[in-house]
Amino acid sequence: MEQTFIMIKPDGVHHNLISEIIGRFKCSGFHLKGLKILNAERSIAEKHYEDLAGKRYFPALVGHITSGPVVAMVWEGDNVIVNCRKIIGASDPSKWEPGTVRADYAIECDPWKRFN
Repeated sequence: MEQTFIMIKPDGVHHNLISEIIGRFKCSGFHLKGLKILNAERSIAEKHYEDLAGKRYFPALVGHITSGPVVAMVWEGDNVIVNCRKIIGASDPSKWEPGTVRADYAIECDPWKRFN
């Protein structure tokens, strides 16, 4: 049994997508083990995205994550890591599959545009 962390970012919270996104994971048979709505501190956001620290968009990304409340969740299930990535969809818009969270709900077609 695996566990994975999923975060609904401030734009998803702002657009009232929390229940829809949670429903996608529940319908896939995964179990919600924990959920917290919080305003991420800058230090937490920097740690979470530390693998992107050298990218030019890093400061804007951290600014985005700390711009409003996020929903932090832990999901559990068989192959939950791989399958949750499929539910969410690729970060590259040219690789979005119909029916993924990003394909269905992304407002910005180029998610990195705002960070350049």
